[in-house]
Amino acid sequence: GVRIQRQVGSSPDSSPDLSLQSAELADTASVPAATNQQTQSSSAVPPGTWLISIGAFVLGFRGLMFPIAYYSARTAYKVNKIQAEIQSIKRIMAGLPQSTSLQQRGIAMKKMREELFRQYNLNKYFVFPWLPLVQIPVFVSTFIAMRQ
Repeated sequence: GVRIQRQVGSSPDSSPDLSLQSAELADTASVPAATNQQTQSSSAVPPGTWLISIGAFVLGFRGLMFPIAYYSARTAYKVNKIQAEIQSIKRIMAGLPQSTSLQQRGIAMKKMREELFRQYNLNKYFVFPWLPLVQIPVFVSTFIAMRQ
């Protein structure tokens, strides 16, 4: 411990003299080094543990996301395959008489597109790329967890 000494003749209300004796100074200088070594040895992570845990997390997460990724890729392929037919539907709608209202055109185009999706076994809700919406929150939460 550190011993505080008062100067002779000083009043109790005055500030104490913070001088240390040389033996006490030597004892206190070695304390932080020993404490630092103990802290490092008790909280040290074995080499390669982070690499293994990150690798396991990535493989596990990719394994869980594989069905979504596969379905998204298959859906994108089918949508690209029917793009020509979608364009022909748009041309048909543009060729309708001007007397047809926009609402009637929209309803007719929607019905034709739904029939096309049904023919190719596509769900209109899964045409959207869902994979990034699932991966971004997981990436951000993992990044925050690793910083702490």
